[in-house]
Amino acid sequence: MWPWLLAVVGVVLGGIVGVVATILVFATLHLGSGSYEEVLPVLLLTLPAGAAAGGWLGYRLGKRLGRT
Repeated sequence: MWPWLLAVVGVVLGGIVGVVATILVFATLHLGSGSYEEVLPVLLLTLPAGAAAGGWLGYRLGKRLGRT
């Protein structure tokens, strides 16, 4: 049960990190005018990548937690 539960939590948190990190990088580096049209192509890459990485890490952590 732990691997799948933590995988779902990892997907949600990874997606949030993917979106927030992208927006922070664009704001910090002053890229674009701040409209969502300029950030959207990058968000379409970072959202699924963050969700996939978070899900994978959550599943691995859950497997390790289930062993102990």
